[in-house]
Amino acid sequence: MNSCEHDYAAWIGIDWADQKHAWAMQVDGERRLQSGVLEHTPEAIENFFAGLAARFPGRRIAVALEQSRGALIFMLTKYEHLVLYPIHPATLDHYRKGLYPSGAKSDPSDAALILERASQAPRAPAAISTGYGRDAHIAISHRSPPRRGR
Repeated sequence: MNSCEHDYAAWIGIDWADQKHAWAMQVDGERRLQSGVLEHTPEAIENFFAGLAARFPGRRIAVALEQSRGALIFMLTKYEHLVLYPIHPATLDHYRKGLYPSGAKSDPSDAALILERASQAPRAPAAISTGYGRDAHIAISHRSPPRRGR
C-alpha cells in the first residue's frame, strides 16, 4: 500500500464532452470501480457533486479532468470538498497510446483512464483564487498528482 499525505474519500475521473460526461470513481477502501454518465446541465452537476458531499461528509474528494481551464473547472471550484487535478489533453493522449496502441477510444474507458493517470504519480495541489472568493485546490498541470493507496 502506498502512503500519501492526502486522505481523499474518493478519486473521480471525468471525461467531459458536449452533451454527456462519463465519470469513473474509486472510493477509498473499495476495490470496485464505479462509473456513470452526467447530463450536461448545471442541475445534474450540482446534484452529483452535492450528493458526494453528503455521501462523504467532512472528507475531500479528488477530481481529475482532461482540461486545465473552462466551464467545468469554474463550476467545480465552488465546492469546498473537491480538489481538482486537471490533466493536459496531450498528456492523457500519450498515456492512452502507451496503454492502448490500437487507438480505440470510448468515453467510459477514458474516464477510468483519467482517474488512473491522476491517481498514480506524486503531486501536491496548489491553491488558486477563484471567482467565488475562496481558494480552490487545483493541481499545477506540470506536476503529477498524489498516489492513492491500493
